[in-house]
Amino acid sequence: MRTSFRPSKKHISDIEKWLSEEWNSKKEGFITDWEMIPEAFEEDRLSVLTKDEKAIAFIVYRVYDEMAVFDIAEMKPSERGKRQAKKFVSDTLDYLRSQDVLVVKLYCSPQNSEGFWSKCGFQKFDIPHNDQINMYKTLVDELKPSKTKQKTQSDKIKLWDCEPHLATRNAPRWIWELEYKEDQKTLIKPIIFPAFYEWQVELEKIDKKITHKIKYFPIDISETGTFMIIDKLENK
Repeated sequence: MRTSFRPSKKHISDIEKWLSEEWNSKKEGFITDWEMIPEAFEEDRLSVLTKDEKAIAFIVYRVYDEMAVFDIAEMKPSERGKRQAKKFVSDTLDYLRSQDVLVVKLYCSPQNSEGFWSKCGFQKFDIPHNDQINMYKTLVDELKPSKTKQKTQSDKIKLWDCEPHLATRNAPRWIWELEYKEDQKTLIKPIIFPAFYEWQVELEKIDKKITHKIKYFPIDISETGTFMIIDKLENK
């Protein structure tokens, strides 16, 4: 078995064949989303697992700066249950990590795939106004929220799971104690956290506080969809 990130047109034909067979026999699979697969192939957004030079699994993904999204992932029905899929996913995650991706997210379709993605190290998270089963996996060692409420002199990032007009009534739900590299701007470990873009976030320093919605936060912060990713703090 081999994972390829530059599959051939023959591999695309292999995938189309067994997706069509799956649909004709079980009315299942992703042939209904077929147009996404050749498009990903043309744009180098497709990883393929091959066996005897034939494609037996694929993942369609998109990359947004430091975050990637898995749109479609499927293994050929006759190849399932052979402990190949987890290694294939791991190879794809390793490749994305080499491309400076920090976190990967997906939603489970079908919903019973949640167990498989959990075994691959993905965690479930909720998005307001979204009933899908959303999951994510960080690809680097990230800064974890503090488990203590003791006051310290370090800079902090505080996050509320609500909009600013409600945050005044509640304490922040998560707090990160910041540690910097020598430039005093770049974090030793990045903050990578699923967060709704309307939630309130605050940077607390010894001499000031900066508070706003995530989507308007006036520092060097990467807002990538439903994730707050902070690796450098530089006031604007």
